[in-house]
Amino acid sequence: MNSHKYRGRAGFTLIELLVVIAIIAIIVALLLPAVQQAREAARRTACKNNLKQLGLACHNYHDVYNTLPPGWVAQGVSNGESYDFPDGQSLRDICSRNYVSDNTASWSWVAYILPYIEETQAYETLAPGDNRARDATSLVATPPTPNFVATLQRPIDTFRCPSDAGPVTSRIFELRLSGANASVTSFDEANLASGASTELPVSNYVGNNSSTSIIPWRMSSTNPDQNICSTASFDGIFSVASRTRFRDITDGLSNTVLIGERSYSRLIDVDRQTEAGGGVLHMAGVSNSFDSASAVGAVAVPGINQNYFAPTLDAAHTQRIRSGLHSVHPGGAQVVLCDGSVVFISENIEFSPDTVIGGGQNYAGGNNPFRYPMPYGGTMVGTKISEDSVLEYLFSRNDGSVIGEF
Repeated sequence: MNSHKYRGRAGFTLIELLVVIAIIAIIVALLLPAVQQAREAARRTACKNNLKQLGLACHNYHDVYNTLPPGWVAQGVSNGESYDFPDGQSLRDICSRNYVSDNTASWSWVAYILPYIEETQAYETLAPGDNRARDATSLVATPPTPNFVATLQRPIDTFRCPSDAGPVTSRIFELRLSGANASVTSFDEANLASGASTELPVSNYVGNNSSTSIIPWRMSSTNPDQNICSTASFDGIFSVASRTRFRDITDGLSNTVLIGERSYSRLIDVDRQTEAGGGVLHMAGVSNSFDSASAVGAVAVPGINQNYFAPTLDAAHTQRIRSGLHSVHPGGAQVVLCDGSVVFISENIEFSPDTVIGGGQNYAGGNNPFRYPMPYGGTMVGTKISEDSVLEYLFSRNDGSVIGEF
């Protein structure tokens, strides 16, 4: 008589398999945010380190020259003279000479600190002390040094926030190669394709220009108020031909922003998919006819992660929003203060911009959250709007409003 021994089935039932899969999915769902937060924390730390390096570079520059680097340097038309003018000659004199044309290319503070961030070779190749940025048309056509163009277009890791997914080269600004005076102006794909312009690398860090608006707004003898052409009218750190010394920062080095973040990829208008645009390396622009729009590529004014909500998005308001600080780090943006310390500033910090915009007129909607300067016309020509909020106090070096924790 044959006997049969019972053998149990190997494997799982369908229900058991589904339970195991569900448990694994729950564990992954719980762990994934923690992993993402850990990665963002690492990227934010790397960004903080970049700002720290830039702050130290500015300090080293100050140690050598007894001044912080200029925001941007516009160089003369015919005699090679720059804004490094001799005693007895003022910036106002230079303005009245109408030295610059629309958005004239100028070396920015970035170019001058290259030797202090281990980019001496790049500095020697670009040679901002010998080569005028406005001559970029001929410099690109006939490079004065090997690898000049490649160096001009090469991104530098120290100027990129790892959290920003923006492109390597800017699609907001371009170096326009036209005639005797090259210019830094709005990007145009057709110009790039035809060789009429060249690309500039993206930078995620911009210098503090003013607590109000980009200054100076224009540099022309036709300006009805030459005062806004004077470096005395800006209260930040970086402006045209600026020579800000630590002794000029009377509010204290730990109370004044030096450099801050500007993301390229952060959307300032979700509906229109308009990006903040970041800044650019090495160059900025100065205008003699309307405003220093292209200076936005190198410097900033107050505003953190501002969005646009009006029914239309015109160029002027896009520029103003881009002029502030923007970051993809949740909740705010990082800045390096003039004492070299890096802090995170909340996007909810007290900020009370004025409601007037161009020509002294109020915005039609009556609820414009963005300060907009008065380039000319109206009753506010050349008038500097006073600071009245914590963020503005942090951008002003000498308003007398020393703040504590923020």
